[in-house]
Amino acid sequence: MEFTENNLEEIGIMLGTLRFERKSEYFYLELEKKATEKEEQEFFSKIAKVERGHYELIDGLLDEATGFRMQT
Repeated sequence: MEFTENNLEEIGIMLGTLRFERKSEYFYLELEKKATEKEEQEFFSKIAKVERGHYELIDGLLDEATGFRMQT
């Protein structure tokens, strides 16, 4: 990934995106806990895993670009 001269702004956006992905993962995990049907629980679990994948992808891009990695 290549950053422009607005590097700090772009990194800030990516950090905000990381927070959003983490909140989304948590949201779906909470829905999984509250679901009463097994199919619903599996559905929310799968979505949470997708959100976790997004988080890990963005975290990897940040690491590649900056050498900084979030501790999760």
